[in-house]
Amino acid sequence: MKQLPLGIQLERESTFEGFFPGPNAEPLKHIAEATRCDSKAVVLLHSAAVTGKTHLLQAACRTVADENRTAGYFHFLDRENFSPAALAGWENLALVCLDEIDTVAGDAEWEQSVFNLFNGLYDNDGRLLMAARTPPTNWQFSLKDLSSRLVSGLVLQLRDMNDDEKVNALVLRALGRGLELSLEGANYLVKHYPRDMTTLCKLLDRLDEASMAAQRKLTLPFIRQVLPLA
Repeated sequence: MKQLPLGIQLERESTFEGFFPGPNAEPLKHIAEATRCDSKAVVLLHSAAVTGKTHLLQAACRTVADENRTAGYFHFLDRENFSPAALAGWENLALVCLDEIDTVAGDAEWEQSVFNLFNGLYDNDGRLLMAARTPPTNWQFSLKDLSSRLVSGLVLQLRDMNDDEKVNALVLRALGRGLELSLEGANYLVKHYPRDMTTLCKLLDRLDEASMAAQRKLTLPFIRQVLPLA
């Protein structure tokens, strides 16, 4: 994969094939379309729940970079490790993905950096994909016209999955790691642990490590051994 700016690493499971669409087939389609060479897109995904926003942004970056086109992914919760100048030059990339864009509101220097980036991408026919935890109606950017620019394209709300969809999403994520997780095993996780996908995926990480160390398959007895109920 082509080197991304800032040396940021993408999660290995973050592919379009590894995303279980559930109730979000339409946003998946639009994000995938935005990676095409002939597209000129601004797309915003928002959802308060853990619905796969980061997964889709990183999958878009991976797709573009794997085609030897330039892509950049930046998570604004990590911005304390960078200066606003870190985004300089990103207007020349084919695709830019900005995660948790709403957390920039009120930070004048970062707002200006995003504003400059947006204008540069627009002039260069670049694509901009964004994710936010809050809907645009709740944003309080201090820089005039920034909010209107960021929502000038397609605004999509991702919906949370029901329990059956989360079970299928876990099975698919495990498959992407070369693991065979049965529906019974995935149901055990969803039924007995917090149902947000962040927690469930971390549990799968633990099972993956334990499976490799013990050279065991993810049978239900093994899952119960690694993750016993309190």
